[in-house]
Amino acid sequence: MHGTLVRLSALIAAMVLMFGPYALTLEETRAYARSKNFEVVGHDYFKGEWLTPAARERGMGCGFNTLRVSKGVGYFAGYDDPPTCFGVVIADVSDPKAMKALSFIPCNPGTRCNYLRLNTRRQILVVGMDTNRANPRQPTGGPAAQAGFGFYDVSNPRAPRPLGFFLTVPAGATHGFELDDRYVYGCATMAESKPA
Repeated sequence: MHGTLVRLSALIAAMVLMFGPYALTLEETRAYARSKNFEVVGHDYFKGEWLTPAARERGMGCGFNTLRVSKGVGYFAGYDDPPTCFGVVIADVSDPKAMKALSFIPCNPGTRCNYLRLNTRRQILVVGMDTNRANPRQPTGGPAAQAGFGFYDVSNPRAPRPLGFFLTVPAGATHGFELDDRYVYGCATMAESKPA
């Protein structure tokens, strides 16, 4: 049995190197995790109305880039490659074997929301919104995509409440950021940015 597990782990490791972790089935992911001395304790595809039409047609779940967990609640920032989810899924993760989505915060039209940070003391979620043409919801007949940072009160994770939005520049870019009790320290295209 041990020899079989070693061969299986080597095969799975080779698959990860060749195709990336997204090519693995859930069982292959669990086997790969065991080979690296950790355990997958829960899993959910978080399928719902927030999925893109292409993801629903292909039977896919949400792909995520950044996540934070506090007090049994997970905050999952959707990723756009492949384009499955353009927003933030907030979920009860207190029981990893039975996680459930509680709410969803959509990205602004024409943006992706793959970076987020959570101030756990104040229960404020900050979401970076970066211009992205793959979002099926695009701005219509008006201003360009509104890139920037969205601020949300998540003291009730079932009903996140918008607090404000800092527009960096229309059709701009945001990237990684951090926050403390006073400031957001972010990377973004601003009106003052020098063109490349």
